[in-house]
Amino acid sequence: MSDVAVQAPARERSSLIRWTLAASSVALFVVTLDSLVVTTALPALARHFSASVQSLEWSVSAYALGLALALLAGAPLGDRFGHRRMLVLGLTLFTAASAGSALATTVEVLDGARAVQGIGGGLVAALTLTILGAAMPDERRGLALSVWWGVGGVGVLAGPLVGGALVSQADWRWIFWVNVPVGVAAIALAAAGLEATRGPKTKIDVPGLALFGAGFVAVVWGLTRGSEIGWTSKQVVPALGAGALWLAALVVWEVAAPAPVLPFRAVRRPRYLALDLISLASSFSLFGALFLLLQFLQLVQERTPLRAGLATVPMIGAALVLAPVGGVLYRRLGTRPFVAVGLGLQAAALAWFAHVGTVDVAYTRLLPGFVAFGAGTGLFLLPAGYGVLESVRAEATAQACGANAALRTAGGAAGVAALTALLLGTGSYASGAAFAHGLVRALWVGAAVVAGGALVSLLIPGRRRVPEVVATVLEAPPAPADAPAEEQADEPETLPDVPTGAEVADPESFSCPVCLGHGRLAFQPPADPRTRTCALCYGHGQVLTGSHVPAHIVRNCPDCQGRGYVEVEVEVPAVETPQPAELEAAPEPETNGPVIETNLSVADFPRRTTSGWDDLRGQPRPTI
Repeated sequence: MSDVAVQAPARERSSLIRWTLAASSVALFVVTLDSLVVTTALPALARHFSASVQSLEWSVSAYALGLALALLAGAPLGDRFGHRRMLVLGLTLFTAASAGSALATTVEVLDGARAVQGIGGGLVAALTLTILGAAMPDERRGLALSVWWGVGGVGVLAGPLVGGALVSQADWRWIFWVNVPVGVAAIALAAAGLEATRGPKTKIDVPGLALFGAGFVAVVWGLTRGSEIGWTSKQVVPALGAGALWLAALVVWEVAAPAPVLPFRAVRRPRYLALDLISLASSFSLFGALFLLLQFLQLVQERTPLRAGLATVPMIGAALVLAPVGGVLYRRLGTRPFVAVGLGLQAAALAWFAHVGTVDVAYTRLLPGFVAFGAGTGLFLLPAGYGVLESVRAEATAQACGANAALRTAGGAAGVAALTALLLGTGSYASGAAFAHGLVRALWVGAAVVAGGALVSLLIPGRRRVPEVVATVLEAPPAPADAPAEEQADEPETLPDVPTGAEVADPESFSCPVCLGHGRLAFQPPADPRTRTCALCYGHGQVLTGSHVPAHIVRNCPDCQGRGYVEVEVEVPAVETPQPAELEAAPEPETNGPVIETNLSVADFPRRTTSGWDDLRGQPRPTI
């Protein structure tokens, strides 16, 4: 017996893959940066338009809702009309709407331009996700998509800092003008450097998109207007009721739709649904809390936009430090502990802000809250993204990631509207004390929502442990040296007893070429010369339906039907059979005794068969 190591085929990253990853990350960062870039510019916008800060709330919500809607529509539009074409269209809309926002003369024009900007940004984000997933090798696709998640999260957190710096050093219009040269350069690079690809033409779920957009717009509009004209007014109650009905109808429609935008039928697993709810709760509190805290720092404590943005630097730093830690340790510990701890830290941070939230609170007392909030966000981002990838089939990865991102963004818009409404319910913008009083109540509610998400995360199934087994190739036992040559030739071929992996002492393991290092598996090639190891499953008998190796996503190999080997044609030398005439003409052999005549023929004797094939079929297939 000899042990041999089997090496998996390696795929090296090409320059095109690196360029795609870099370009997609930059485009996504700019898009997500604009989600909260306006928050530190709201007082400047209010002074310019002679409007209240409250009336500018839609400049954040409109962008988030447009972004969420386009995140759902981007992938099917790209498959039908071409990925590069739709990416260029999204960049064009984003760039033109950025210029329109900078040139806005009224609040209504600004809100409309922000909505168009969000639609363009959503197309960019969705198409970068699709292009990135298609360009990456299978073994690197999960890492690339986790980078997509991480860049998007950091872009959201960095928005207030970049916006505050631009407003303080230049003018509020520059938070939009800065997107124009970046967008023009991105359009030129995308048109020249990307291949014109498209996916399978599927029906676009127009009813699903309409229900999603109408439902969230009605809910956000009702929450925003309720604090202004009363919760029992004839505008607010129908809006909230219609929004709730449309969202309920969305769930019913998506379950039965032929080509749904929300992949409920592609998953049907508690893990994915739980991660969607958790992501929505996290963004609800993240967007809403930052929207109000940055106003508190500027309106109540009279900080400049730059100083208010710099106050979030510890939060960004903690997220940048801990995000890679969560991504590395996730493979060992799974999704659940990092999601639960991350959301727990976010809830603790918001509770701390609510506890110390007074008019003259020092920044040193707010600092632990910013650090804890950033740490929780960093621990949550990549494991949650990996959890989404593990919860769906390989062909539904892009759709599931886009749907999860859309729910996150829509949850952020709802969080801004809901927490602002809670602040105005017990407080107001009239004085610093009134604002701080309402802020405390809103932050406690935000902490409760995130804490609920942490409890839901405990329902996520834990990681399944995959046993490690080995690869051993057995050689046929040699014939005894003292055996006669004729006896060796006439010996019928048999298969040796093949031990299982557990019986091999100190084996040599190898990286599985099927699961690409995510797990370990074994094959034991047959010694029958008429068979060979299956080239598709490498003798394992099973192939994977995704990019990981848990037992619940494997299926029998279609080539070998789960046996681990396939038949091969063995050339058998032809034996010339004497003709009857030759037999009659042949001389009779010399004998030392009498010749016995019989009526038996060759057909009366049983044909000799080889037992190796039958023994091979009876061998049990090793399991993982």
